[in-house]
Amino acid sequence: MKIKALALLLLAAMLPRLACAQPPEKTVEVPREKLATPEKTVRDFLDALGKNNFSTLWKYVLGAEPNQQLSPEYQQTIINAAPQFKIEQVNTTRQGDWSYVALRFQLTLQVDNRPHPVVGSSLLLLLQRDGAWQIVPASPQVIGDLEHNLVLQLVTLLVHPEALKPLRQSVEDKAAAASSLSHLKQIALATLQSVQNNDGKLLLRPESYAEQLKPYVRNDLIFYLPRTEPKEQYAFNGSLSGTSLQDIEQPWQIVMFYTGQNGKLHFLYQDRAAVAFADGHSKLVTREEAKALRWKP
Repeated sequence: MKIKALALLLLAAMLPRLACAQPPEKTVEVPREKLATPEKTVRDFLDALGKNNFSTLWKYVLGAEPNQQLSPEYQQTIINAAPQFKIEQVNTTRQGDWSYVALRFQLTLQVDNRPHPVVGSSLLLLLQRDGAWQIVPASPQVIGDLEHNLVLQLVTLLVHPEALKPLRQSVEDKAAAASSLSHLKQIALATLQSVQNNDGKLLLRPESYAEQLKPYVRNDLIFYLPRTEPKEQYAFNGSLSGTSLQDIEQPWQIVMFYTGQNGKLHFLYQDRAAVAFADGHSKLVTREEAKALRWKP
């Protein structure tokens, strides 16, 4: 399983329960000797997260409140996921009071009570103040774009709990887009199999293609878009009905299945539409890219 999928899984599990920090009962002095280097600050942050030392996380993050306490719901979610970061490689670049720390790590999550190890990487910016190094969180406006920087996302959520809602929407949208691309890929492959059994001809019809392809798929749910109610099917490009695939020029440019209706794309995934092409591949297309799509063989 790829790091992106597991990162989304961890964030999806965390987001519904993540809450704002509670004010401390008293301030605890930061032991600066433990924050003496940028690398050690990052290592200590990940170690505290893995050991469920939630009350100490604030010390390693710029702008976090002293002795920050996270909600019991958030803590239980982290305990259930049990994220364990093992740093395999670290490179530090220092410029005065600023440092960049590039990490390569192995992340192990508990999913369905089974460990899932994956390899990931993160790039963090740290600032030194009064002899102590702290990790700089990202802007809450861009947190949804940090899908390949899980550590920075976790750091940012400590300081910007208001980023939870847009991040949740971003995670859900990306998961739905990935699911749609997977569905379309399977439908396209099933279609190519049916063509082989019909003398190379594409005999599908827009109104009944799902029924025609059922013998070639394991799960009928792939014909339906994720997160739609009532259920909505992917559309088949009817202009391909009855054609011979070998006669189609540049099949990688011909739309075969898509999110939409009657030849009009629906841009459902962060203003992009999901499309499967006559050669069997699928991708997300923007409105500008859609202008160059071909619909007729």
